[in-house]
Amino acid sequence: MLRAQRWVDLHVPYSQQGSFEGWRTDCSGYVSMAWELTFAKPGLTTYTMHTVAHNINKDDLVNGDALNCDSRHIVIFGGWTDGSRSHYVSFE
Repeated sequence: MLRAQRWVDLHVPYSQQGSFEGWRTDCSGYVSMAWELTFAKPGLTTYTMHTVAHNINKDDLVNGDALNCDSRHIVIFGGWTDGSRSHYVSFE
């Protein structure tokens, strides 16, 4: 989470063509950076993230997990906003 927050603090811009510190600055590059997948630099894609992750249940989500939305967009789970577990904070 510290790695993810660092890019937020630095205002690293999203770009499908750009890079920062050797990582792509798109959503899957961001998750790859935050997870420190150095073997995959400049980053996995939303289509290949399954090679280092697996599906879990909603009740098992913890900060730092990733939510891969139909292999089109991936975000880092930052926690629930309240006890109802119906809304969450994401890093992207």
